[in-house]
Amino acid sequence: MDCNCLFGPVFNSRMLRWISTALVFVLTTTAVVEAQPRFRPPPNRIDPARLNEAEGERLLERFRASGIPEPFSFHFRLEHMPRRAATVTYEGRLWAHWWGGIHETRIHLLGGTPAGGVDLLLHNGPEPEAWIHRAGKGGETERVDRSRMMEPLTEDIAFTPFDLLMPFVHWEDWVYEGSRRMRGRPAHYFLLYPPEDDPRYADVSGVRILVDADFNALLQAEVLDTEGSRMKTVRADSFRRVGDQWIVRRIDITDERTRDRSRFEVVAAAMDTELCEDVFAPGNLGQMPELPRPSAFSQL
Repeated sequence: MDCNCLFGPVFNSRMLRWISTALVFVLTTTAVVEAQPRFRPPPNRIDPARLNEAEGERLLERFRASGIPEPFSFHFRLEHMPRRAATVTYEGRLWAHWWGGIHETRIHLLGGTPAGGVDLLLHNGPEPEAWIHRAGKGGETERVDRSRMMEPLTEDIAFTPFDLLMPFVHWEDWVYEGSRRMRGRPAHYFLLYPPEDDPRYADVSGVRILVDADFNALLQAEVLDTEGSRMKTVRADSFRRVGDQWIVRRIDITDERTRDRSRFEVVAAAMDTELCEDVFAPGNLGQMPELPRPSAFSQL
């Protein structure tokens, strides 16, 4: 199974803050200031005597380049489950494909929900970008500001642009910790460190990712705070085979400090569909793409 994106997905006026935080990577110039070096959590090497750094590099590069090879479309449900409040549920649609080595994901939150009428476009990769179109806000598409990547997309959803775009996958400073089983699955463990001089990651000392050894899929990501403790856990909790393709069916995000959770769940999937590149053009946000015929969807 190939899947290095999904994590695709997902939006009210509060939801607008949720989406307006999504990251745009551009070059900036900042003044040079004196600063303490960021804490660097030590790796938890599973068996140092058996580690092969060259093999670790090969495995990480394979994961970075992975993705579902054909266009696909999902019907999904997004739930926010705060520890001390009622669950909030959203319904949506998703389209995704690889174009020129970049995974592009289009997400539409259905109208008639608390957030309704919101389109989000994500370009994942080493230099990810995002755009947003909000119904009833003048009909304009906006490039999402890069500076608030670590903030929740809304007060009701724990997902952040950081979670959706997963820039940590492409950080250049990393350590291969080794392989062991995770929830019964063989997994490779990597600890990735943020760029030292990037202020966007001032509250993050590292991200530990667990990659399924058989399916080359992200099983879990642990975001570590400035002291090396877990502040957020992103976990793929369910996989499903649709035709010849394995997909991630359910993703949970847990705020380890508040214990609030958000869940993205695919309820129907159409694989190997026909999607034109215009679906992923920022200028076309706000226009609902054509969905595959109902018979193309498999209920999950």
